[in-house]
Amino acid sequence: MVTMVKDSQTRISRVRSGGGQVVDDGEKPKVIKRNTLRASMIHKMPDGRHSDGNGLLLVVRASSRLWTCRFTDPLTGKRREISLGAFPEVSLTDARLKRDAVRVQIKAGQRPTPRIEKADASRSLRLWTERTHKAISRRLRHGGPNWPRLVELHLFPSLGDADLTKLSPRNLVEAMGPIWHSKPSSATEIMSRLRIILKHAAAEHSEVRADVVDRAVILLGHQGHKVQHYTALPHTEAPAAYQALGGRSIGALAARLLILTASRSRPIRLAKFSDFDLEQKVWSVPAADMKSGRAFRVALSDEAVEVVQTAMLITRSRTWVFSAREDRPIENSTIWTAISRAGIDCTAHGFRATFRSWCADTSVAYDVAEASLDHVVGTAVSRTYQRSDLLDLRRVVMDDWTAYLLAAPAPA
Repeated sequence: MVTMVKDSQTRISRVRSGGGQVVDDGEKPKVIKRNTLRASMIHKMPDGRHSDGNGLLLVVRASSRLWTCRFTDPLTGKRREISLGAFPEVSLTDARLKRDAVRVQIKAGQRPTPRIEKADASRSLRLWTERTHKAISRRLRHGGPNWPRLVELHLFPSLGDADLTKLSPRNLVEAMGPIWHSKPSSATEIMSRLRIILKHAAAEHSEVRADVVDRAVILLGHQGHKVQHYTALPHTEAPAAYQALGGRSIGALAARLLILTASRSRPIRLAKFSDFDLEQKVWSVPAADMKSGRAFRVALSDEAVEVVQTAMLITRSRTWVFSAREDRPIENSTIWTAISRAGIDCTAHGFRATFRSWCADTSVAYDVAEASLDHVVGTAVSRTYQRSDLLDLRRVVMDDWTAYLLAAPAPA
């Protein structure tokens, strides 16, 4: 029997007698699909991520099939994904049971993690990540405070307390599988850092095998990742691009100095009044602001000096040459926005490639061109003897580069 019920908003519903289930005729109930996969289908699945519902995913890459579970971390509110094991070692039924166990932990306000054999403090990944970071921090830029970050983010949830003497390639495959193809650059960097950590741990615990990383990489398979370089302009288009930045805004001035000096954006953003000797037309960049970690002198053309002088007049800081707020340097986005608004299809870093291509086409000496970009040239032995920074030769190059940028007529 079906009884018609009229609610306060004159919406008609049907109530089935006995069960008391209300079926709203005005709005269809949302159907949550669960258990959509079949065991017989798994071997035939194409590459991709296939949902079984309620957070359970089957990640297929060639012959690899890995179960993962997506969930919202109850401690941070962020979306996370953990490995539940590889098929066929973990069957569809087992994967669903593990998923349900994860959901129970989440409802209890706990962060779910796969079960692993925990180690005492002297053999855990967590401890050796910290020890390794301390050991190598002096050779990292500014101590590399973020060096452990990727390992902490992607390995600690499942392997942070793992016994490194019993770490297996399969453990790493399960931990890295979710990001091996979707985030290839990060995944490769994590494996590189893990090799270093395991080598340090092996120095104290001979049972630790550093080759476990290489074996895991073989099992994970080829990433199929193609390196994408920064977008750069052909140098023949550089003059028009530079002259399109003719405005006097802080962002436009910073972008112009970046192009004139072929510098990275960080030294430009953090340039201080005290770094410039405008009479000698030299910009001395502190080691802390350079990617190489070495102090670097930049030869300034007359046009570059004029840009710096203009910026010094309109900056809102007594410290920073390029500042849009009092006593704060500009952000990377300020330079990028100025370039974008000028209609230039090139990244800030891409202008370094534009400059280097111009050097090659105008027969600038290789050593001088590379030195202009603060690139290391030659072997360690040759650099021991050749200690000149080639400033005078680089000044000629920068003057010619500036003349090239100013030669074309400004766009109408």
